[in-house]
Amino acid sequence: MENNKSTKGLNQIIVDPKGTTGDLSKLPKKAGFILRVFKPIIYGCLALMLAGLVGVFYGNKWTMNGLEILYVSEAELLELEKHRIKSQELENRQLFFGKPQEAIKLVEEISQRQRAQQIVVFSEKAVFGPRTRSISEEVHEEIVQILGNQ
Repeated sequence: MENNKSTKGLNQIIVDPKGTTGDLSKLPKKAGFILRVFKPIIYGCLALMLAGLVGVFYGNKWTMNGLEILYVSEAELLELEKHRIKSQELENRQLFFGKPQEAIKLVEEISQRQRAQQIVVFSEKAVFGPRTRSISEEVHEEIVQILGNQ
């Protein structure tokens, strides 16, 4: 009898809680159905989670490569405006044509325009880093053009 058990494959021998041995064919048919149904679902979910993690990692890596940081500097805007006033013989020597509140609103509007692969930052002075540049001059030109026509 002992010889008979040893000839069975290891996958066929089970031990139930009572300590007796038998083969897998004695398992309830319901258990086999559950294993057949849920095993591929579990493996599929694990594969999807792994693919999602890989996709997020590489997706962020690839999108960050083209990212550019643009900044609008308060100090640069004021310097450009002072230079504009000095270079022109103006009767009204006020900053931003005497409309500083409108100029602030315009700075916010101009910088909120959708720009693909770009982030706009406001700062008091310059911002330093890779793929970083100032758009203060462009913003100043547009503000002067808009406020000068009003």
